[in-house]
Amino acid sequence: MIKRNGKKIAAIAIAGTLMMQNMNNIFAMENSVENVEKENIEVLSSVSTENKEKTNETVDLELLTFNDLHGQIDETKYGGGIANLSGALKDLQKEAKENNKNVLTMSAGDQVGGSPAISALLQDQPTLEMMEEMNVDIVTTGNHEYDEGLEELERLIIGGTHSSGLNWNGTSYEWITANVIAKKDMTFAGRKVKAGEPIMEPYTVREIDGVNVGIIGIVTKDTAGKVVPDGIKDVEFTDEAQAINKYTQELKSKGIKTIIVLSHVPTKSTTDGVLLDVDGDSDLYEISQKVDGEVDVIIGADNHTYANSVVKREGKDDIIITQAYSKGSNIGKIDLSIDKTTGDVVKSSAEILTVKSGLVSEDPVVAKMVEKLRLDVKDKLERVIGTSQDDILKSEVSTNAESEMGRFVADSQLWAAQTKDKDIKISFMNIGGVRADLLKGNVTYENAYSIQPFGNDLTKFTLSGAQIKKVLEQQNINDWFVARQNGENGSLAYALQVGGFTYEWHAEQVDGKWMMKVDKMYLNDENKTEIEDTDKIKCVANIFLAQGGDGFTTFTETSFEVIMNDLDAFEQYITELSKKDNNGDGTIGLNKVDVVKNPNMINLDQNFDGIVDEPQEKPEEKPEEDKDETPDSGEEKPEEDKDETPDSGEEKPEEDKDETSDSDSDKEDDNTVNSPQTGEASVVSYSVLGIIAAAVLSLINRRKIK
Repeated sequence: MIKRNGKKIAAIAIAGTLMMQNMNNIFAMENSVENVEKENIEVLSSVSTENKEKTNETVDLELLTFNDLHGQIDETKYGGGIANLSGALKDLQKEAKENNKNVLTMSAGDQVGGSPAISALLQDQPTLEMMEEMNVDIVTTGNHEYDEGLEELERLIIGGTHSSGLNWNGTSYEWITANVIAKKDMTFAGRKVKAGEPIMEPYTVREIDGVNVGIIGIVTKDTAGKVVPDGIKDVEFTDEAQAINKYTQELKSKGIKTIIVLSHVPTKSTTDGVLLDVDGDSDLYEISQKVDGEVDVIIGADNHTYANSVVKREGKDDIIITQAYSKGSNIGKIDLSIDKTTGDVVKSSAEILTVKSGLVSEDPVVAKMVEKLRLDVKDKLERVIGTSQDDILKSEVSTNAESEMGRFVADSQLWAAQTKDKDIKISFMNIGGVRADLLKGNVTYENAYSIQPFGNDLTKFTLSGAQIKKVLEQQNINDWFVARQNGENGSLAYALQVGGFTYEWHAEQVDGKWMMKVDKMYLNDENKTEIEDTDKIKCVANIFLAQGGDGFTTFTETSFEVIMNDLDAFEQYITELSKKDNNGDGTIGLNKVDVVKNPNMINLDQNFDGIVDEPQEKPEEKPEEDKDETPDSGEEKPEEDKDETPDSGEEKPEEDKDETSDSDSDKEDDNTVNSPQTGEASVVSYSVLGIIAAAVLSLINRRKIK
């Protein structure tokens, strides 16, 4: 292990120091990111730690990691595409061996699921096959590996025939996950598993030049709320830290002192290496404080962002924690120097590398695999199903917590459900199930599939008005609300998008967390009929929500009936609306709903100060003779001052787009870019007073930075 010579290093600074550090970060962030991109394009960041004492002969081990690939085979907006990812990995593997380093290449979960059509149409088998070509050694499961239940996960691991007739030979790399526990005796992936045991091997041991190294696999315990419950009813997702500690003790009993955790658990750090507490106890900061001191490295995933940090713990050794964004855009490179006699790590370092076309050479073998695959599915993918007059974006565009694409999908499901039952009044859609934007022009089947890739059933059911309010108040808005207080867009990983009705809400603090409180709900009918607690309303939602996904347990208080497939509904909606003039401008094709001017979700606290805004008084009308003589100008304020004009056509920078939840819901913040995510940088444009106010609010209202 990395010895600190008895020196104790505090993990958390006092509040005053923390405030000053945060203020300095705010002022420095914009410049630091710019320098990373201009001066060190290939290496985004580097951290290291070292024992000051002399060591004996050492063994060098290099870990190459990626996470949350999500079947991104030929997409280049997220990075260099899978051929470039493979090329970069092979170059690094070759370089390490030339320098007499041992190499392990690992994937930290969500290899599959939420994928574009080119991979998903074939059950993501092409992605798993290309990972074989990348020389991947070890993977852990992410929440998306459980999207279609244990039976399909087992088939992907060991091979078999899908219900569609698709055959698969399985994979040769090792799958490890320690905290997915069988509730009953079963056979999984060729192993007999007793109740109470992990369904997969919890860890693997690799011998590196005579030194044994242990790698433990972990998936976020929140997986249980991120996938359709029926598919995982026979397993339990247990506490991550407890599982790590259990198998660390087992490894230590075998004399193993170099221990790596390959996790699909969220984490995030600032560009200067400060690890953040991002999500309560299912978060690598919290876990790092609980796990055994023999753990040297934890690799994170799930929230699709950047982490590269040395976490210092009082009385324990340091831990390196990394996460390399997502979708093949980046690679984590971790170098360990291990004492050959003691088996301890004596020196370690970590870098996050970019994968961009032009910076790396693509793997010609994988490039040919992609080309062949695209030709095989070309006709199906390129089939035109409609046309759009607008870009319709899934990123949050209003202060009400509403997304253009989220609203579009919710409306599509309501429209389709009403073709089956005209009495259905409202729809709910989880934002994590909305996977992509829709750009103006022809809409292909591939576009539709990329937005709705899960193939979920749509269900109808009846809720009382009181239950609808209860559902809405189960939305997790805390992190989003705090981000808004700090001048950032934030992420709505567990928000609902709705169709057919409007509701007014405000935020209240309960036990230190911001919770949604619903003030009023009314149907979007001619009379704006208010929804009373005793009303019975027919609803539609996908089966993921109907079974209580994303923590919306109120949906399980009623029974549901399956009515159709969500992708079929979406395709039909696109096709039908593409034939119409939907906004009265004389052109046919899809149009986005202006969710700023016509919201279904109305936040009564636009200042994000925890106080419901006073109603705006109408300005006193000028006498007729004083009125502006150019009433047709339509000029409310100068165009350059407008802040919420979705029709301006100005797209946010890629790094600012909200690419929320990635399960049906996992936290796809998709801050999937090639430089560290720095929402803080936007705060620089505020006045000094504004920054200080934001920092004070942050210290009072948000989980503090650890």
